[in-house]
Amino acid sequence: MRKNCWYKLFTFLLTIMPFLMQGQEMLGIRSSNYAGLQGLGINPSSMIDSRLKWDINIITVGVSLENDYLFIPRKKLNFLV
Repeated sequence: MRKNCWYKLFTFLLTIMPFLMQGQEMLGIRSSNYAGLQGLGINPSSMIDSRLKWDINIITVGVSLENDYLFIPRKKLNFLV
């Protein structure tokens, strides 16, 4: 029985781990005066006073996932408290 509990915990951690990783955000670069188009996500007004004459992105990829289908009531999440 105890082995099954560790297996469930390990599976849960492996499932949630990719959502906790944020190593590629480049926040130091994005807040710079020379961030160009990369800084628009944090400060949209940075394109008004850009220090760069040209800024060209060859390849850009963005992924976002939101959920409006599944709802879990707070009473069911008692293991988090």
